[in-house]
Amino acid sequence: ASVSHTPGYRLQLETNRAIVQGKTTVADAYALYVINSDAQLRLSVANALQRDRVRTSDITTSPVNGAAERQVRTARQRSDAVIGLRLELKL
Repeated sequence: ASVSHTPGYRLQLETNRAIVQGKTTVADAYALYVINSDAQLRLSVANALQRDRVRTSDITTSPVNGAAERQVRTARQRSDAVIGLRLELKL
């Protein structure tokens, strides 16, 4: 099994523009069953935690007539688990 973690961060692009990347944690695992010396069965699960990735764009415009405008957009990338079952044969 393996687990990787990327912490969230804020990237300031300009004085009025930034991107916020949410934290990401991914876990993968597999189990291997040896049938005999020429065959084995592998069950794998990728992205077992199924956590969505979130990215936010934050833009503040210069004040016009004394009122600044702020635009915040959030994009969510759906993340599903992938399950696989393989029969591995030696030729």
